[in-house]
Amino acid sequence: MANIPKASKQICVYKTDKGLLEMNNKLLPAPNGTPWHIHAEGKEEGYSLIQMVALDYSRGKGEKSVSVYANVKPEDIKFLFMKLCFGFESVKYSEQKIFKDGDGGFVTSLQIERAEYNEKGDRMRLPWSVRIGNGSGTVAYNRNGGQYYERDSYDEKRVVKVHLDDRSFFRLLSRTCAVIDAFEQKQLYREKDVQNFQTLFNLICGRLEAYFGGGLKSGGLQNRQAISGYGGLSRKNGIGADNGTSEKKRISGYANQFQDDGDEDYGTAFYDDDHESDNERDYDGPFHEDGCDSDDMDVFEDAA
Repeated sequence: MANIPKASKQICVYKTDKGLLEMNNKLLPAPNGTPWHIHAEGKEEGYSLIQMVALDYSRGKGEKSVSVYANVKPEDIKFLFMKLCFGFESVKYSEQKIFKDGDGGFVTSLQIERAEYNEKGDRMRLPWSVRIGNGSGTVAYNRNGGQYYERDSYDEKRVVKVHLDDRSFFRLLSRTCAVIDAFEQKQLYREKDVQNFQTLFNLICGRLEAYFGGGLKSGGLQNRQAISGYGGLSRKNGIGADNGTSEKKRISGYANQFQDDGDEDYGTAFYDDDHESDNERDYDGPFHEDGCDSDDMDVFEDAA
């Protein structure tokens, strides 16, 4: 059987001949106990996030390139998109996170700004700037158990700054918001999808019973009753990313007519800045796929 290529998590990418800025899907569904949260936001189930990756290959590719990343909450992506759509001339967004890394801490720093004019009063050709830095710092804890890095302990190892115009940044944010909206709609209706699947399964079993007569009553009908009443198909007993997949596979074992795609894998669970994480740094790097190309602009030149 042919190997199925792994699906990319890249949503969109802005590229030039010297660098790129891409948005990756790291969304995770809320657990069964809090379905209306929609997004995962706990230490055990992980955190639902959008990953921003910036790559500078102006000095060469491979080992000569500089790659950095930072994770952003989906609500903050929508907030930035709203700022852009409403035409705010000045925007400032910043966030720093530190994660336990052995005896020290790994730090991600993100700054997104928009300035209509430069210091000379001239209108900016590329008003948006996205600055992402990665480095190390000393982990400190507040009284609630949250993490932060001690003052003056941040040692920035790598940094990439990308400049964009309104149209290019709109492409990145609009496509990312479309993915977030689709994800949220799927989570809101996932219980209804399970009920529809169960209804379809019962309908097919009923047709099979009518066609084969009593031949299914001794074995097939019992299997059908066991499946249709199985707890994994109801919200009461949970239909999460793991439970739903396993229960559907059980069903497909009884009826070969079904082909299950399983629940989607929305990426590695990342932890917010108030929690330590060992897999926050599970970063695959940029995908270099076609997306929101803009080869006629130099993202690393003076934005004025």
